[in-house]
Amino acid sequence: GAKEYVARFPFSVGLTQTREITIAVFFGVLAVVGFGLWYRHQFMGKKPTPKA
Repeated sequence: GAKEYVARFPFSVGLTQTREITIAVFFGVLAVVGFGLWYRHQFMGKKPTPKA
């Protein structure tokens, strides 16, 4: 059920809007993953970092 809906969704929304949503989600995930790695590094590495 979910996959069929996702497959039909772009055609009902429009290509340009779907592309913008895809780019926004892509960079959003990248930002969350990058922040997660930095956040984990702040706790894993006990030595102080030069960057504040």
